Amino acid sequence: MYRKLPLSGSGRNVCGFTLIEVAISMMILGVIMASGLSAYQVYRQKQEMTKTTQVVQTVNQALQTFKSNFGRYPCPAPILEPRNSANYGREVKCDGFVAGNAVAPPNPPNFFPAPPPLPANVGNMTGVVAQSEDMTCYRYPNTRGGQPCCTLTAAGLAKGLNNLGLNDFDANSDFSFYLQWLGSTNQQFQCAMAGPTYYLCDYAPLAGAITQQNNQLQANFDAAVVAANAANAANAGDDDPGIALTPGQCLSGGTPAAPTVNGICVEQSDRLDIPSRNVRVGTIPFRDMQLDEKDTLDGYGNRLVYAVTQDMANVGTFREDGGGIRIIDSTGADLSNGPQSAAYVVFSSGKNGNGAVNANGIANACNGNGGDSENCRNYSFGAAGPGANMAATYRMDVTGNNFDDTMAYFVASENPLWRRTAPTSESVTDLSQGNVGVGIFDPAQITDTLTVGQSSVNYTNDSAQYGRLANVNGDVAFQTGSLRVGDGNTANNKIFAPQYCDQNGANCFRVENIAAPYDPAQPGRGMGGCPAGQYMTSIEAGNAKCAAIRFYCTNPDEVFIGFNADGTPNCTLPNNKCTAGIGELCGVSYSLTMGGHNTPHTLTAPNNCAKKTYTCNNGTWQVNSGPGYPASAYDSAHCSYNQNSAMANTQTKSVSCSLTLGEGYTGNATQDYYIGCDGEQVNAGAPNNSACLCQPVYKTEEYPCSGNLTSKGTIHRIKYKLCNGNQLASEWSYKPWQVGGTVSEDGQSITGGTLLSSLGTDDPSGACSCNIPDKIEFASCDGGGTRQSSPSPSSFSVDPYSWPADTSIGKWRHLSANINQCKYNDSAWNDSNCTKMEESDPDCAVGCYKTQTKKKVRKVRSGNGWIDDPDTSGNTDGTCIARTYIWKPGSDPTNSGTGAYTGQAYPHPNDACSCDQVEKVSACLVTTTTGYTFFACTCRESN
Repeated sequence: MYRKLPLSGSGRNVCGFTLIEVAISMMILGVIMASGLSAYQVYRQKQEMTKTTQVVQTVNQALQTFKSNFGRYPCPAPILEPRNSANYGREVKCDGFVAGNAVAPPNPPNFFPAPPPLPANVGNMTGVVAQSEDMTCYRYPNTRGGQPCCTLTAAGLAKGLNNLGLNDFDANSDFSFYLQWLGSTNQQFQCAMAGPTYYLCDYAPLAGAITQQNNQLQANFDAAVVAANAANAANAGDDDPGIALTPGQCLSGGTPAAPTVNGICVEQSDRLDIPSRNVRVGTIPFRDMQLDEKDTLDGYGNRLVYAVTQDMANVGTFREDGGGIRIIDSTGADLSNGPQSAAYVVFSSGKNGNGAVNANGIANACNGNGGDSENCRNYSFGAAGPGANMAATYRMDVTGNNFDDTMAYFVASENPLWRRTAPTSESVTDLSQGNVGVGIFDPAQITDTLTVGQSSVNYTNDSAQYGRLANVNGDVAFQTGSLRVGDGNTANNKIFAPQYCDQNGANCFRVENIAAPYDPAQPGRGMGGCPAGQYMTSIEAGNAKCAAIRFYCTNPDEVFIGFNADGTPNCTLPNNKCTAGIGELCGVSYSLTMGGHNTPHTLTAPNNCAKKTYTCNNGTWQVNSGPGYPASAYDSAHCSYNQNSAMANTQTKSVSCSLTLGEGYTGNATQDYYIGCDGEQVNAGAPNNSACLCQPVYKTEEYPCSGNLTSKGTIHRIKYKLCNGNQLASEWSYKPWQVGGTVSEDGQSITGGTLLSSLGTDDPSGACSCNIPDKIEFASCDGGGTRQSSPSPSSFSVDPYSWPADTSIGKWRHLSANINQCKYNDSAWNDSNCTKMEESDPDCAVGCYKTQTKKKVRKVRSGNGWIDDPDTSGNTDGTCIARTYIWKPGSDPTNSGTGAYTGQAYPHPNDACSCDQVEKVSACLVTTTTGYTFFACTCRESN
C-alpha cells in the first residue's frame, strides 16, 4: 500500500505498512500455521506409532532367527546400563552358574646354581696319574701343591648331571661319582673317585647343561603362568551375576555384594511344571543378535523391554514348550494358551512412557493409573518391596483407553522333535524324550533307542552269512541288514549292523570279516581265520591277509603294548596296584595307603632330617633308591640329628676374600659353619676378613654411538679404583676418552688411539658422526584400494628400490636424510597410483522395488581429487528386488465373536498383499482360545 506523506512543507513518496496492516497479516499467518502444525502433529504421531510397530516386529523376527542358529533365545541385556558401558547391548549370562575357585599361580622355579668361573691358571697338564670310564686325571704341578686335576668323560658328565637332578640317578653304578660345590679355598667343583678327592679342571659342559636346564625351568614356569591367567580369565566370564537374585529382585549397580550390572530383574512364572520357574527381564542384547541399536529403540526414543524364560535361554534346558510368561487381556483372559506359556515377550512402553527407559539408560517412574501399569517394572530395586514384580505376567489390553504398549510374544503351537545345537554345525539334539526311528512309519516298530528301517544297501542275500547271524540277539529282523542301536540298557547300548556298503550298494565290508571267531570252513575270516603259524596283518578284498609273523614278550610276566623305534616289541609289567601296607622310618611305623603302579609315599621323621620313600612296584611296596634318596638320607645319623647340638659344634673353613669382600681383594678369610640336617654346611655369623689384602682394579669402559650415529673406531677409556690403606676407594676414577687403540694386557692403559682432549673435547658423543642414505618407503592404499597396473614412476632414482609384488601397496614417499639432526625428513605420501571403489544405490524404477546390491565404480587420482577410472573392468552394476507386503492388523478390533467361524473367508494378517494396495484397509480375523476377533488390517511392507 502506498500513500503520500508531507515532510517540512514538501511532498515525498514513502513506502510502508501501518500497525493495523501488520496485525491483520499476523492473524492470517497464525491461522495458516495452526492448521499446518495440527497436520504435522498427526503425521508425527503416526510416524512414532509406525516405527514402534516396526522395531517390535524386527526384534521378534530376530529372536526367532537367533533361536534357529543357537538352539536357544538370548539372555536379556541390562536395561539401565549407560551407552558407554561394556555391558550395554550385551546379553548377561542367565544360566545360574558360578565359576569355580581361581587357579593359583605356579611357584617360582628352583634354579640350579651356576658354577664359579674357571681357574685362570688351568694348563700345563702332563702325565695321566689316574683314569676311569668317568674321568681322566693329570699331573698339575702349578697349583694346589701339585694335586692332580681331572677332566670328565661323556659318561662322567652324564653322571654329574644325574647327581644334580637333571636326569635319572644311576645308584647301581659301580663307580661312586658325585660333584659338589664345596665353597672351599679355590671355590671349584671337586669329585671323588674310589678314594682320594680330585679337582675338576674343565666343567664348561656341565655349566652349559645347567644353564639349559634353568632355561627350561623358566620356560615351564612362564607357560604355567600363562595357563593360569587364561584359566582365570575364562572362569571370570562364566559367572552369572543374577544367580543370587530371588523373584522380585533386580541387579542395581556396583556394590561389594553385587556386580556392576544395572537393570536385570528376576521374576517367577506361575507355571509349576517347568524345571526353573525364573524369568529374566532386561532389554534387547542387540550386539549379540547382530542388530543396529536403532532397531531396539521405539518411536519415542525408549529402549524395548525384553523378558525371557530362563530355561529357554540356555541350550541345555531349552524346550519349545517350556515358556513360563503369562500374557493376559483386559478381562484377565490368558492369551498365552494356559500351560503353553509364552517363551518371551517384547514390548514398547508407548507414548506415555510409563516406566520406560530412554536411550541413555534413564528410567521414568511407574504410573499406576494407566491400563498398561502391569507392564511397568522398577528395574533399580535391589530387593523385593513396594513396586517389585514377582510374577511373570504382562498385559496386552487392546481396548483400554490408557493402554498404549506395543507388544510381541511367542507361544509354541507344537513341540518339535529336533533342535540345532550350534550355528556353524548341522548337529541336532533329539527332543522327543523317547525312542527314535529312521524310515519307520509304524510307531509300534520303534523298539530301540534308534531304529533304522530296512535298506537294500545293507541287505545280505548270503545264505551262509544269514545262517550265521540267526542267533545274534535272537532277533530275526537283524539278519536282513538293518542298522540298530541298543534298547537303552547299558549292556545293549551298542550299534548293530552285519555289513557296511558304499552309496551304490557295492564294496560292502562285512563285520564278521574281522570280528568272527575261527571257522575252518571259512578260511580268511576274522582274527582267527589264518592258517596255523600265521597271523592277521590286514584286510584285502573283504578277507583277512595272513603272514607268518607274530610279536611277543620274552618275559612271561610282561605284556605287549606296542613297538620300539627299531621294530622290536615294547613290553611292560602289568599295572598292578599295591594294597595298604606299613612303612618304617627311625623305628616308627607309618601307614601306606593303597596306590597304583609307581605311586610314591614319602615318610618324614619328626625332626624333618630323615626321609624314606616307598614306591609301588607291580603290587609290592619297595624302598625307593632313586635321586635324592640315597641310604644316608634315612640312616641313624639323620634320625638322631639335633639342631641345637649341631649349632654348638661349629667348625672353621677358608674362604676366598674375593667372595667375601668382592673384586679387588686377595688372600683368604675364615668362616665358621656347622653341619645342617641335610649334611650341608651352614654359615654361622659373618666371615673374618682380617687377612684379606687390597689390590687395584682396572676396567675398560666403552661409549656406544646411539641411533644412526657411528664412529671410525672404538670409543673407550680406563676406569680404576686404588687402594686407600687396605681398602679400595669407594668411587671410580677415569682416564680420558680415546678413539681406537689397544688396551694393555694389565688393563691399565690404551695405546695407539687418539685422545678426545686432543680434538678439543672430552665429550665422547663428539666422536660420533652421521651416515644415513636416502631411501624409498611404501604403504598400502587407503580404504582397501589397489595399485594401478602401470604405476608412475615405474622405477625409482634411489637404488635398489622397486615396486613390491603386493598390488595393495600403491603409496610411496622419498625419505631424504637430515645430516645435521641425523634423521630422515618427514616427507608426504604420494597416492597417485592408488585406486578406490565407491558404492551407490542403483536406479530402482518405482517405489515397489528396493536396492539389493549397490553399484561399484572404481576411482583413480586426478590432481587432488578422484575421477572415474577409464578402465571400467572393475565396475559392477547394482541390482533391485521387489518389495513384499502383508496384511497387518491394527490395535483396535472391529468386532468379536465366539464359536467356529463359518462365513466368508477374510484375509489372515500374514497373507500377502500387492504394492498397489499399500496403506489400504481390509477386514481380517485372528483366532483366540475362545473364538476369534475381527481387525481392520492395513497393507504394509513385510521386509
